[in-house]
Amino acid sequence: MSYLVVAYMLLWLLLFGYLLRLGLRQRDLGRQLETLEKALEPGHARNEDRA
Repeated sequence: MSYLVVAYMLLWLLLFGYLLRLGLRQRDLGRQLETLEKALEPGHARNEDRA
């Protein structure tokens, strides 16, 4: 019976770790998206140099 408890705890730990990594990845992608949006703004300095 104890092996079921261990398997249950392991399953929850894996699920928690997966969700934690997913949240961190989502935060990193959000930051990258904000950086891209700022880089593509019409008044950005790099765009003014090309014009």
